[in-house]
Amino acid sequence: MILVGALALLLLISTQDFHAVEAEGHADLGLALASAGRREEAEAHYREALEIRPTLIAAQQGLASVLLENGDTLAALALFQQSVAQNPRNSTLRKNLALALHRAEKSKRRKPSSKRHASSKTGNPRMSSFEPAELARGFSVQRNQKRM
Repeated sequence: MILVGALALLLLISTQDFHAVEAEGHADLGLALASAGRREEAEAHYREALEIRPTLIAAQQGLASVLLENGDTLAALALFQQSVAQNPRNSTLRKNLALALHRAEKSKRRKPSSKRHASSKTGNPRMSSFEPAELARGFSVQRNQKRM
């Protein structure tokens, strides 16, 4: 009887709704993995979420954060800009874009050297490392508050 009810429920859920939930699941998993420092796996889940639902802001923000941490500033900026274009009144999205633009400008001004990159990994406060899930986490909290 439970199985029949579950099948009936599945039939009621539209394909779009199912894909939306699946995409959000991948984005949430990406956030958890990024928070755990598993950026490569996080990136894969964010990309999977965007394959399913290209306009999912949480996945755009999360992937952009990971890309920014990995040094792919141009790709990160494109994703941040895409998020802001979708929801220009969201102050969190605008702040994330501003932070990415600031980091891009800052990295353009300094010459790349292995010594500087090494110091950012050692916890030097002047060269603090970007937290890959920091931006997406802020958006995720805001997204969850809207649902309530």
